[in-house]
Parts: sequence; C-alpha cells; structure tokens
Amino acid sequence: MGPKFLPCGADLRTPGQLPRSMLLLNLMSTVVPDVPINRGVSAATTGILLLDVLPLLTTLPALSILRVHAHARRWGDVAAFGLGFALATTYHVAHMMPGGIGAATLLGVPGTTWRTLDILWAQALLARALGHVLGVRSRPLALLLNAGFPALVLGVGRWRGGITLGTASQLLALVMLCALGLKLALEGSASLPRFGAARGKAAVVCVVLGLTCFPLPELFPQLYWLFHSLWHLFMAAGMVEIYLQLFPVEGMKPPIWLPQALVTLH
Repeated sequence: MGPKFLPCGADLRTPGQLPRSMLLLNLMSTVVPDVPINRGVSAATTGILLLDVLPLLTTLPALSILRVHAHARRWGDVAAFGLGFALATTYHVAHMMPGGIGAATLLGVPGTTWRTLDILWAQALLARALGHVLGVRSRPLALLLNAGFPALVLGVGRWRGGITLGTASQLLALVMLCALGLKLALEGSASLPRFGAARGKAAVVCVVLGLTCFPLPELFPQLYWLFHSLWHLFMAAGMVEIYLQLFPVEGMKPPIWLPQALVTLH
C-alpha cells in the first residue's frame, strides 16, 4: 500500500502550473506519510489571541541554536535546525487560522501537512542532536542517527498507509537506543564528550521537562497553549545549554532563566 496522501486543501494544479517554490512542498506533502491529528492539536485554540499566539512566539528562543551553529561554522546544522524552525513557525501560523489546523491551508499546503512535516522533522533533529551529545565519530553511526529515523518513518508509513505520532516516537526511541548501544560498543565510553556537572544537569532537566510537557495537551486540550509553549522553551533552553558546552560562544547565555538558576543548585 502506498503512503496516505494529504489532500485536504491541497493545490490540484499540475506541476507545470505551480510556482517553482511550491513544487518541493507539494512533493513533500505526497511523499511524507500522514500523521493523524490528535485531540490535543485539533482542539488547541482558545479564541484568546494572547494565549493562542504563545506557541508561535515561543519558537523564537530556538534561534539561539542557529546562532551557536553559525558561530561554529556548522552550516549543515544551521540548515537542518533552520528548516525545523521554519516548519515550526509555519505550522503554528496555520494553527491560528480560522477553523483550526484541520481546515487551514497555507502557501497552498494543508495545515495537517505542515503539522506532519513539523513533528517528524523535530524528531529527526532529536536523533541528530543525540549524535552531537554522544560525540559520534564513525560514519555508520552518523548515518544511523541522520537517516535511520526518516527511513523507518517512510517505510512504516508506506506499509501502513500512514503513521501515528506514537509509532513515530517509538521508532525514534529505537534508533536512539541502538545508536547509544553501538556508540559504547564501537567507540567506547572514553570517547563521550565531557559536560560540566551543574550545566549538564541543567540541560538534562530542561530536556526532560520539555519532553514531559509535550504529550500533556492530550490530557488537557484546553491548555495546549501552555504546555506546548513550555515544550518550546524547555527544549530550546536544554539544547542551547548542550550546544554552548560543545561549541562555546563567548558572552552567550541560554535563552531563558531556568538553566542558569539550576546551575546555582549544587
């Protein structure tokens, strides 16, 4: 069975009639398997602009990740995380449109497709970030962390005609656990990067808090604006703290107060 296409609001013009900038988006929307909208996303908006705009505004601290990579001249990571930022902001703009994400169309692409691209690419970036945290050196391990998750998602999505967020998360966990085991087996624990105890703790706490907040809108859909915003802030803080230790930028601090507060707790 082929991948489940995402036709809701799709632009049905032929490729020759589409602007060039739209061709890649339409190709991605037909190749990437559908991730069904869950309750926490479909019932997300409150009608209060100040609350509904928070998930969009809280993507901004993630720009600090791009700054760190640009300072280290890691242009591949600038491109990868830049794409993640672009997908996240576009998805959240679509989310605020009348009728919600299910009825939205932005740049000729359905809102559901923007959400699918956003969540799957965010998970792919988590796998890539693990490679940085582990200090991966071998090409097979780097290939596993960069291509393993997307390959599994496309394969399972084609086989099942779509893929749920839960299944995608399980595939991500599988790839990350395999990479961790292979890292220790092939390169040894002595090759792991060294992080400062207090700053490392701050980063871990932020990432754990972010991952904890992410599924909570399923339990409290009316608080999507709060928990998804906290997911953005905690993950940005944790990731920036990690990357600042790997690739220091003089004078640069994490984007929110929490990591520095945690650093003072010994």
